[in-house]
Amino acid sequence: MNGMEFNENFFFQEGLPMLRHDFPDYQELIAAGLVGEGSECFGYDDDLSRDHDWNTGFCLWLEEDDFDRIGLRMHNAYEELIRRKSGQIPCASLEDSSRRRGVFPISSFFKRFINRETLPGSNSEWLKLPEEYLAVCTNGKVFYDPLGAFSDFRNHLLDYYPEDIRLKKIAARCYSMAQDGQYNFPRSLQRKDPVAANHALARFIHAACSLAYLLLKRYKPFYKWMHRGLLELDTPGPQLAGLLERLSDAPGETSQDRNVDRLDTIEETSALLIRALQDFDLSNSSSSFLMKHATVIQEFIEDPNIRRLPLGTG
Repeated sequence: MNGMEFNENFFFQEGLPMLRHDFPDYQELIAAGLVGEGSECFGYDDDLSRDHDWNTGFCLWLEEDDFDRIGLRMHNAYEELIRRKSGQIPCASLEDSSRRRGVFPISSFFKRFINRETLPGSNSEWLKLPEEYLAVCTNGKVFYDPLGAFSDFRNHLLDYYPEDIRLKKIAARCYSMAQDGQYNFPRSLQRKDPVAANHALARFIHAACSLAYLLLKRYKPFYKWMHRGLLELDTPGPQLAGLLERLSDAPGETSQDRNVDRLDTIEETSALLIRALQDFDLSNSSSSFLMKHATVIQEFIEDPNIRRLPLGTG
């Protein structure tokens, strides 16, 4: 049983009865779930995950006025429940902005990740929101939300970027893959600069992962989970995951052999994602160089302010 399943069971067996007993007038105004930071919120926790920040617990979300009325009392009740039922000794105060579990105002919970208490409205506001933090505040599972206020905010974010912003980010990832992988990686090898070459390779991998998530309208998680998450996506996710494994651990007895294989794999990876762009009707170019596809995609953007931004912005 992973952390999500364990803590969902814990909430319904222990948390919800506590709320109904101690806060009967507010039980219909509380949302509960496990969302945010931590591998268990993505369903990726394993034995290694349990050496830090992996504990019994869940999140409780209240609207601001309700939090002001009962937040401290509910925090104390939650901490006592965890102490009594799990043997853990919680030590986070209600004011601790780094805590991952416990009682939160809905607006403050989202502000921690996207730096705003209201939903983004304009394209420029959406453009400022990092994929990784959107992934963090829309991951996991909401166990209980009779009022629906938390789920409404979350579901609006899950509706994904406006199309112009998605296109801008896709163009930017194509630009990065072309610059870092197809152009600068081989040039760095020719200059015998392994530091620059490895940096270019890492940037190419990151952009390729991000592009796959953008194509499938999913927020890319934190870098250490982005490759694993590809395996759960539709095409081209799993195929890309295999190529990136090969790119990161290329075969060959010598560094020259491994770099030759990496150069080939960069082109295979680029070709895979170019086919995906064409399958999604985002590019009609036949070029093997992703920079060309970046310029084609950018022209599809309707908002002139977004379309005029540099190709690499996004």
